[in-house]
Amino acid sequence: MIPGDSDKLLFYFQGGGACWDLVSSKAGLCTADSSPQSPVGVFSRTDDRNKFKDFTIVHVLYCSGDVWGGNVTQSFNDNAGQPVQQHGLANAQAALDWAKEQQVAGRLSSSLSELVIMGCSAGSVGAQLWAKQVLGALAFKAAAVIPDSYAGVFPPGSEGPLIYGYGFCSSGFLSEALLAKCLAQQLSLQDIMMEMIPAFPSIPFAYIQSKTDIVQQSFYVAIGVTTQSSSKLIDPTLFYQDVNDIFGLYNALPNFVT
Repeated sequence: MIPGDSDKLLFYFQGGGACWDLVSSKAGLCTADSSPQSPVGVFSRTDDRNKFKDFTIVHVLYCSGDVWGGNVTQSFNDNAGQPVQQHGLANAQAALDWAKEQQVAGRLSSSLSELVIMGCSAGSVGAQLWAKQVLGALAFKAAAVIPDSYAGVFPPGSEGPLIYGYGFCSSGFLSEALLAKCLAQQLSLQDIMMEMIPAFPSIPFAYIQSKTDIVQQSFYVAIGVTTQSSSKLIDPTLFYQDVNDIFGLYNALPNFVT
C-alpha cells in the first residue's frame, strides 16, 4: 500500500505481459517477478497534474502472467524446471481481502469518498475482470473503473480457449450464461463487460486506448502464431478498426467513456 488520504482509494492492477504456453513463457512475454511501479504518472506524489497524488494506493503487484484471471498449474515448466503456476485470481483476492480489512479496522474510511479501479496493459484486463468484485467488496460513495491500454483485440477463435486455459471458468465471477460460454471455450472479454458495465449504471467505465498500440499488436501476432487462430497478422489500420468495433459495442451503454 502507498499511504494517502484514507477516504480516497486507487486500486491498481499492475501490468507485465502475458504467457499462455511454453513458447510464450520461454520467450519471456510475461514478468515472473513482482516489482513496484516507479513514482511517475498516477504514482507521482509531486506532479500537480496527477489527480491521484493524494489517494491511498493499493498497488496489486503482478507476477503470474495470466492477466489476473489464472487459477491453474500449467503442463509446461519454467526455466528452473518447475511447473508454471498461474494464480492471479488468488493474488488479486488476497489484495482485495486486505483492502477490505483496512476499512473494517478503520485504517481506510468506512465509506470511501472516491474509489478508482485502474490497471494498465495486462492490468487493464485485470481491472475489467475484477471491477465487479472490487465494487462489491468495498464501501464507497463514488467510483470509476479505468482500464488503460488493453481493449481486448484478439485473433479470431483464440480468446475463448485462452480464458479457459487460464482456469478463469472456476473464478466464481461468472453468471450462468457466461459460465456456459466459458466452459465451451467461447467466452470473450466483451461478453464479460457487456454484462458488467450496465450492472453499475452510476459508475463510469472510462477506457484509455491508443489507436495503434504496438504492444497490443505484438501480442495479437504472438497469440495468432501459437494458437489455432486463423489470423496471424494485424496492422495499425485493422487494429484501429477492431478497437472501434469493441468500443462501438460498449458505446450503446450510457456509462461507457473513452
